[in-house]
Amino acid sequence: MNVLRTHRAALPAFTPTAVPAEELAARTVGRDEIVRRLARRLRSAARSKERPHFLVVGPRGSGKTHLLRVVVHETLQDRRTARRLAAVVLPEDAPEIVFYNDLLFSIVERLLGQGPRPQNGTLLADARAARRDTLQLEQVVLRALGDRTLLLVVENLNRVFHDFGDDGQARLRAFAENTGRLMLLASTPLLFDGVSEHARPWYGAFSTEMLDDLSAEEGGALLRHLAAVAGDDELAAFLETPTARARLRAVTHVTGGSPRMWTVLAACVTVETLDELAPLVRTLLDELVPYYQERLNSLPGNERKLVVELCRSAMVERDGAVVQVSPGMRTVKELAELSGLDATIAATSLRRLHDARWVRRTKLPGTDQRTTWYEIREPMLRHHLQYRDSDGELLNVIVSFLRDWYSIAEQRERLALADPGSIDEDYFRGAMRWSVATTIDSLFGDTDPIALLAGARGWLERRPSDPERAGMSRLAAIAAEAAALAVLSGEEAAREALALRTVGSDPADREVAEAVATAAIEAATTTEAEAEPEKRVQRALDAAVEAVDPLRARDSLVLRLLATGWAITRVDVPEIHPRLDTLRDDAEDAGDPLLVCAVDSMRSLALLREENYEQARDVARACLDERLRLLGSAHPDTAEIAYRLAVAFHGANPENPDLPADLLPAFESAIEFADERQRPFLMAVATGAAIQAAEWERAGHWAEVQLELPDDTAAMPRYELAVTAGFSRDLREEWSAAVRFLASAVREESLYSGYLIGAGEEVRAGFADAAKRVSPMQLLDGDAELRAALELALETDADRVLAGWLGVLAEQPPVGKAASIATRIAEILVRDDADKDVVVALMAVASERDEAHAHLIDWIAWWEATLAEQAEASYLLAIVRALRLALLGGRSAMAELPAELRDVVLAVVDGKLDDIVRGS
Repeated sequence: MNVLRTHRAALPAFTPTAVPAEELAARTVGRDEIVRRLARRLRSAARSKERPHFLVVGPRGSGKTHLLRVVVHETLQDRRTARRLAAVVLPEDAPEIVFYNDLLFSIVERLLGQGPRPQNGTLLADARAARRDTLQLEQVVLRALGDRTLLLVVENLNRVFHDFGDDGQARLRAFAENTGRLMLLASTPLLFDGVSEHARPWYGAFSTEMLDDLSAEEGGALLRHLAAVAGDDELAAFLETPTARARLRAVTHVTGGSPRMWTVLAACVTVETLDELAPLVRTLLDELVPYYQERLNSLPGNERKLVVELCRSAMVERDGAVVQVSPGMRTVKELAELSGLDATIAATSLRRLHDARWVRRTKLPGTDQRTTWYEIREPMLRHHLQYRDSDGELLNVIVSFLRDWYSIAEQRERLALADPGSIDEDYFRGAMRWSVATTIDSLFGDTDPIALLAGARGWLERRPSDPERAGMSRLAAIAAEAAALAVLSGEEAAREALALRTVGSDPADREVAEAVATAAIEAATTTEAEAEPEKRVQRALDAAVEAVDPLRARDSLVLRLLATGWAITRVDVPEIHPRLDTLRDDAEDAGDPLLVCAVDSMRSLALLREENYEQARDVARACLDERLRLLGSAHPDTAEIAYRLAVAFHGANPENPDLPADLLPAFESAIEFADERQRPFLMAVATGAAIQAAEWERAGHWAEVQLELPDDTAAMPRYELAVTAGFSRDLREEWSAAVRFLASAVREESLYSGYLIGAGEEVRAGFADAAKRVSPMQLLDGDAELRAALELALETDADRVLAGWLGVLAEQPPVGKAASIATRIAEILVRDDADKDVVVALMAVASERDEAHAHLIDWIAWWEATLAEQAEASYLLAIVRALRLALLGGRSAMAELPAELRDVVLAVVDGKLDDIVRGS
């Protein structure tokens, strides 16, 4: 069966222009709000004198071409709009357009191609004759338009403006302003000088839309649609299952969520490839070779070197130990050294790469906050280079995928079920090399034959870069594998694995291993058939302990440790402690501090199971301190005991665990190694510890991470997480981010009523305070989430928010956008007379400020001009006019106001701020 069926012939991945607009609209996910907003604004403009311009910003592969085509399609579905607009869509790559006149001529050609008209031949001849005469060519464009307005769709506007130069840009802007017959709908990979510098002709002219990556849910919706189009009902049904959704979340993490990645994935995904990874990965990587080659070759040399070094970075060495910080994460200093660049040049190049959305930058909790860490934005690019550098060898790439593709529990199960010596065993052993699932603690902490088998196999093959582990005994691993495999698969499978593990061994070692493993196999297979698997494993481990030569002290000690750990769940806990005492004495006599810690970790587990939380806390704390000293915080053994310590603290005092501040770094490091069961709890612990330590930035970081988790896995209420994240951002004066999170908290507040007495009022006040510091221009230019948050802030506390916005705009008058901002505020807020007097409080607060009086008058003036065009705003307009005249010194305008508002406006002029706020 060919598991790599392709839909590509019907649905090109990289050329949206080859797909009908109706189909593009049907497969649009994650962009619906942007499409609706842009289409609505364009239809509105077609019926009025407003001529807005829009710029869509996103990296290559983010879906800009797709989006522009769908917006044009949706806009022209309205017949009246279609009659009033002439849409000209320029090709994505239009090499013939170099100068402004080239653009005009191309517009004429495409307008004339939209339908036969008697004058078409004459217009085309006139356009050719006027190729060098800009004014004449502009007139030909207007004649070709007739009574319509031109909607010009331009991709890669950055390249077009660069070719035009300032003169060509100025001519285009003048044509748009003087004729009122042009709207631009454009795209660019990143904001560029032509639209962001004050001195440039098009500065402030565009409303911008930033394209985000697709979420796993949005990507899944796209795949379901494409599966339905291709008639693959089996795949469409499978994509609705929890297993498929988990796989797609892994795909999002690995590919970065790029729409292009999802489309490429759709071309090779089947039920089989979503469950058998290697064919899917190989196909994805092969498909993306030309795409990534082109992207990398387009970068300047220094930036390309930095990208390559980031892609090759997977491990970071610290103090002689290899520590996994994050795949591909590096500092400026490290990247400069690796690439041979000057640090200043590297820093400048990294800033450009960040602006171009090649890389992400972040501050790592628990590290020096002056240090910025960089990583590749698209993980798939890193995998592509690893694949290329290894001549198509998939091992390292597959291992990277597996860590995201499967949960740790699934990795453990697949490692346990893999054939000994197979490539699958290599894959999953590599994926779990740094996992807590291969610590000795996990082997006796989770008494499951599959867990024992996977952990033992994780011990069997070690590399120089592997971490030092307590109890890393090859003999014990062989015996444990034999015991578990005999129970799970029978004697024959266990003996075959034993033969494989002892091939090439020293004869004496092989003889000992065979004797010990054989004792385990026989004990596991000769017990009564109805015995529980766990009991059979216990007997097998006990038999291995009896068979080992006492002179092999370390091997004997590790086997006794495993056997004792398995006994914890089957005997009374008090009976375990004497055995643990003996084990600890023997570990101390052996001079092995790691094994001493392993015994203490086992004791903490025994104490937790008898709910002796205080003593468990003391034992685990001492064990953690020792492992921190011996192994450091970034180590799976340390992570496992940190988790047990957190459980002990919460068990001792569930309502207020009172976690010591000095434990925060250990809890944070443990998160990196924890499995799916432990991670949400540890994140909640780290958040609480950071709050108690007044480390608000770190508390906010972990709250934000938890907000990304599925609702059914988070260990803290989403309301509390959103509040923590919002106030953390607020303290760092990151107002837009604070508004996003606090808006989420306000929306969810009703779900958590009574959770915190009085918290709701404080949260709403903080929400409004953050919103008033965000520029109201974000109502036009911000992304959909931010716009919705600001609108909610207006509805929550309009007085406070509008007061702040007036101050912002008085200091920085919004060139070219004042009318649009005022219109948008009026749409949100001015619904009836009861809402209108909030503007009075707004003006009152501004009059108390120290901003230049002239700026305030100017700001009021554009409010007045805008409101004059709105019939429903006459009442509000009277207030604004009266206020303007009063501020200029003339109180005669008071007569225009209703009597009940005269005192309010007088108080504005007199500066009685408190009276105004209460009065409104």
